[in-house]
Amino acid sequence: MKFFKNPLVEVFLSIMQILAGLSFLGALPGSSVGTSWFSTFFGVMLIALGVLSLWNRFFSKPSASNIAISELSEHDIAEIKSLVAAGKLIPALKLVRKKTGAGLAEAKQFIEDNF
Repeated sequence: MKFFKNPLVEVFLSIMQILAGLSFLGALPGSSVGTSWFSTFFGVMLIALGVLSLWNRFFSKPSASNIAISELSEHDIAEIKSLVAAGKLIPALKLVRKKTGAGLAEAKQFIEDNF
């Protein structure tokens, strides 16, 4: 789920989260070394969440809202329409996934929304 429309804000907040985690661990200059289990746990969790949010930002597959009909050629669109009309949903899903790189759920949602 995206809370911010500007991708730079998402990246900035993820980096700040990682830096806060490093601060809790005492790894940044001027930060006190965390000796309690809580500061160690909280620091590791902040770093993990920051890294995960950066990973999702840059390496996740497109969601259904990111799949645009413009990614498909007219021939592909006609083929998907004919497959859906013939009741052949699985070949239509395979075609959408192959052409867009989307996952199964995203391709299914795309077909349901557009065809």
